[in-house]
Amino acid sequence: TKPIQQREVLARVITHLRICHLTQQLQTMNEELHQSNQALNKMNADKDKFFSIVAHDLKGPFMPLLGNLELLSLSDDMQVKEMGKSAFVSAKQVFSLLENLLQWARLQMGRMEFMPVNLELQQIAQQNVKLLQEVATSKTIALSTTIPQGIMVRADENMLNTIMRNLTNNALKFTKSGGRVTLSAQPHGESAELVEVWVADNGVGMSDVDMAKLFKIEVHHSTLGTAKEKGTGLGLVMCQEMVQLHGGRIWVESELGKGTIFKFTMPLVESTPLVFQPLEPLEANATIETETKIIYPPQEELNALLELAHSGDMASIEKKATQIAQIDDQYLPFARKLHELAKNFEDEEIMALLKQCQANL
Repeated sequence: TKPIQQREVLARVITHLRICHLTQQLQTMNEELHQSNQALNKMNADKDKFFSIVAHDLKGPFMPLLGNLELLSLSDDMQVKEMGKSAFVSAKQVFSLLENLLQWARLQMGRMEFMPVNLELQQIAQQNVKLLQEVATSKTIALSTTIPQGIMVRADENMLNTIMRNLTNNALKFTKSGGRVTLSAQPHGESAELVEVWVADNGVGMSDVDMAKLFKIEVHHSTLGTAKEKGTGLGLVMCQEMVQLHGGRIWVESELGKGTIFKFTMPLVESTPLVFQPLEPLEANATIETETKIIYPPQEELNALLELAHSGDMASIEKKATQIAQIDDQYLPFARKLHELAKNFEDEEIMALLKQCQANL
């Protein structure tokens, strides 16, 4: 309003100029942020594309490579056969490492979908015991679960299976022939919200120094198993991250020469009663009971197996073993043993087993 007050006008002009300047700065920052987001999205897209290439183009060639090496290992030439067998085992180890790396990468990139549902713990444990039973049988290890029915957990089924499989496989790796591996569950203190899942063995155990190296991605700690099995070193790291996604934790208790217990917590479904079967103590020198008596399949199946064994066709013997297992459950011990021998190219042991079968019929 007139008359004009010069100081007031000057102050208002300076204020509006400052507001204009700040507005311009904010617009510039928004543009830079938008460009940064575009660059980040492009980086994520490139990373996804790279991951897809690794998953498809790197895994793809392994299938024919493994197949060709398996055929090479069946050669009549003993030197070629041994070289083929060695190359086949090495290729399988590299493929296992690749699969672990891809799974861990999916976890890190948030590409592994987390879908918790209500699951019965005993059912998940039994699935993994059945899956790894052949490995246990090949090392003469008693693998079992004492988890009772009715314990319901809230978990992602794929992740819970991965955790149990990795921990159980580790336990089998570091347990000597004649030992035991048991999957069990215990209440987590006084908590009605969590359950402790245990994978216990009476194997070689670990020192405090070795235990301190576990669950750390920056520390490469991979030890040969009792049968010279090799590990990738990523299994426990993945287990830890998957357990943490469920709001739980994972830890280990071990003593050299006496065995190891890996423990992790999972959230209980609200209505689950806290009724558990106590974990049996694992003695260091425990031995398993005599295996179930092997019941041999019919003569025509044995004749077909003998023809395959004479030709050295291990892949067909594996398929035949699977077919025999489906005939009747009573043939399962025989089929499992035959399948494991064929998988390891133990042609002489297969012939001895089949001749023993014929002698006992």
